[in-house]
Amino acid sequence: MLQRLNKERCKPPLSETEVFKKVDSAYEGAYTGFGCEASYMQEFCDEACFLKKGNILNEDKDFGQPVVLKDFIDNFKDEKIESIWGDGIINYDSKTIISGMGKLGKSNFVMNLGLCIATGRDFLNIRVIKKSKVLYIQQEISSHALYARLKLMLESIGEVDKENFTICNVRGFDILNASHFSQLEKWIREKGYEVVMFDPLYKFHNKEENSTQAMKQVFDKFDELIDKYKISIIIVHHHGKGEKQGGHVLRGSSTIFDWGDSYIILKSSGDSIEVTWELRNAANPRPLKIKLNNNLYYECSAADKKESAINKIVDIVKASSQDGISQKDIVEKAKESIGVSDGTVRNFIKEAKKRKKIKTLDAKQKKGKGVYWSIT
Repeated sequence: MLQRLNKERCKPPLSETEVFKKVDSAYEGAYTGFGCEASYMQEFCDEACFLKKGNILNEDKDFGQPVVLKDFIDNFKDEKIESIWGDGIINYDSKTIISGMGKLGKSNFVMNLGLCIATGRDFLNIRVIKKSKVLYIQQEISSHALYARLKLMLESIGEVDKENFTICNVRGFDILNASHFSQLEKWIREKGYEVVMFDPLYKFHNKEENSTQAMKQVFDKFDELIDKYKISIIIVHHHGKGEKQGGHVLRGSSTIFDWGDSYIILKSSGDSIEVTWELRNAANPRPLKIKLNNNLYYECSAADKKESAINKIVDIVKASSQDGISQKDIVEKAKESIGVSDGTVRNFIKEAKKRKKIKTLDAKQKKGKGVYWSIT
């Protein structure tokens, strides 16, 4: 097709050598003219990109050697998946999609989450395991509107590490534009961002979302960032029409659903929003009911707050040594993170015991050391 376009549209036509020089360089630069009419440039460059990445120009790529199972296991046996938020909800070196219908509040959700990750503060009573440096790139609302939202959110969140959360409010950023991609790489390299958020997906490309091949090109670029920099990527995306369930509600090609490790799915449920999960590397948490307060910050319903508090206590006990943890220490650790009184924490401890999630260590109690707890 390149040669045909060259003959039909370029005045005068380029030589075959010149065409392949352009092919070799097209993927490295932005969409700019080669002497052809501008309306044909994206198609021309798309094919150049395909050739550059495919069998024609990458025939000599070295993929290394296959590894026998024993060596593969030995190489990774001491490595652990590092979680950022929750037990496997969002990990380092991973990909997450947060989705919902239009105007549901997805951007507020992802900003809430990003601010909490940057600060090391729990979100929706789910633990931020490791405080991380966040870059939030958004292309939907104006800088003034974004400022107004963030100002309100900070009133609910309180003290925030403002140096750890970076905003890029832009228009026209294209993940497939080599110049734009190179600039993004420079930011990640120089600033050390660990989590990069893209809000929303459709603004970061000019491709047909229903095309498997087109979406593969888009998500290959996100994968390239993860492979190079071991970052966590979070993408905001819209739901399509129809009655599909789970991650299949996503608008566009099934490639979008196939790509991710974690899907956080927001759906309207009466006067609240239901959050469901589809996780590749962990068990799915139970659904949550959340509401947006007057300061644009999401909070769990009363019932979910209780469930989350009990789970928090179980996490505290789980993180203790094999010798268990005293009730006094549980109360001290839990009341600060849950934000309730000593008595309420003790009630949650009793409920966790009733549900057989934790147990007392009788041997220690007999020695007069007070009540100690461990996981059942």
